Amino acid sequence: MGQMVIDTDHSENDQRPPSPSSSTASSTHSSPARPTTALPTEGEEVLRAPECALAPDAAEHPYPGSEYPYPDLRRLKLATAARTLDPAKTVCKFEVPGGGLCRDARCGDAHISSFEPSDRDTAAYVSAVVPAAFRASTGLTRDRLCARLRDLRGLDGVRYDERVRRALEGFGYPPR
Repeated sequence: MGQMVIDTDHSENDQRPPSPSSSTASSTHSSPARPTTALPTEGEEVLRAPECALAPDAAEHPYPGSEYPYPDLRRLKLATAARTLDPAKTVCKFEVPGGGLCRDARCGDAHISSFEPSDRDTAAYVSAVVPAAFRASTGLTRDRLCARLRDLRGLDGVRYDERVRRALEGFGYPPR
């Protein structure tokens, strides 16, 4: 099936890996010999390893197993924070750069986690990133999604991401 080919084409700028006996040799250096596969001859059976095959949708969707990808709300939150952030305030050191959460009730710095996009902005963003096939099959529009988000806003203790998830699932979007 495969054959070993020794690469003998070297320019004067190429560096050969150190020999195994040298003190700088390591397993990270590749050998100049590299395996290749020959094309199958006519009538030769080509064996394929099933465990190496990708699922048909695995390369297309960031959430394998789901027909539709879930919208990434972090981008919308960051855009909202950038628009509403007071340039005179310092961003809390606990929230940047790692995305942590400040638990100091007396902290006077700006907290990105407290910036929540409006229902209208959320509906516009989500309806733009949800696949068109889903929108067409369910009647999801920006206005209908905005109304659903507004209705869910009244629920106590339901955080932003959860409201968006519930609103989408109310239209039949597959759960995460």
